[in-house]
Amino acid sequence: FSFLAYYVYKNIKVDPLFLKVFSIGILSESLIAFVEFLNKSSIGGIFYFLGERSFNSSTPNIANANINGELILRPYATFSHPNVLGAFLLIGISFILFFAKPKNNLERLLFYAAVFIGSLGLTLTLSRASLFGLSLLIIFKLILQLKNRSIKYAAFLLITIASVVIFALPYFNRFTSFNFSDESFVQRKDLTIAAGSMIKDNPVFGIGINNFLTELPNYYRSNKTFYLQPVHNIFLLTFAQIGLIAGVMFIIFLFKTFSIAPKDMKFILFFVFFLGFFDHYFLTLQQGQILFALIIGLCFVKPNLVK
Repeated sequence: FSFLAYYVYKNIKVDPLFLKVFSIGILSESLIAFVEFLNKSSIGGIFYFLGERSFNSSTPNIANANINGELILRPYATFSHPNVLGAFLLIGISFILFFAKPKNNLERLLFYAAVFIGSLGLTLTLSRASLFGLSLLIIFKLILQLKNRSIKYAAFLLITIASVVIFALPYFNRFTSFNFSDESFVQRKDLTIAAGSMIKDNPVFGIGINNFLTELPNYYRSNKTFYLQPVHNIFLLTFAQIGLIAGVMFIIFLFKTFSIAPKDMKFILFFVFFLGFFDHYFLTLQQGQILFALIIGLCFVKPNLVK
């Protein structure tokens, strides 16, 4: 993935083709998510070969959301988890909103459709962190467009954020209610405590790369169901696996990357930091790792990111 980031740095720019490909990806993944949500199961067929898992709402360990006592299936599309799908849609929408400069009506239609449909698709994932990031992104861009008196663009963004709010209303309880006894909080708390114990016992060199899961049974202190998952924080996961010395070097590298990144890429890298504070997929799942490498590589592209 380091070589991939280096290749991106040397060969890739956020040009119109890059944005069109991302837009098509956003639209296709969002439409798959819509069908899965309505079916309450995977689609199957050719989509299995494109990466879709086989599942329904009763599949063990599948991601459901408890909304007012009812289990709601969170769509995966062709990703390994709804949270990863949410991150992909958030990052893709960010690229379009920050860099797209449509030259004709067809490009404008494609980019606008990707932002609008992608925002609704992201809402269906019920990923709280991604949806919060999307809200910040659109509100920020809306303020900028109003300041620049780009009324049509501002109206589009206003319609988009209003549609997201309306779309999310039936699941509003998911985003407003919070209980320390919630399964997701208890799970994250137990994994965080385990990660802290690993760091305490192995402060210099850590437990070794990719050894978190193998060491977890020795540190898991919960009396409840055992969760064989990485800690949901890429920074804690880094320190636990490679120790404080290498972990500090990694953090310094990230902040150095942030400091030299083009202005708009800073926002996108910030979303990686923000999402990574609540989940682990940027370091543990291939789709998240590819997305992370792509963003890191683009942060070093200078002076002009857009052709």
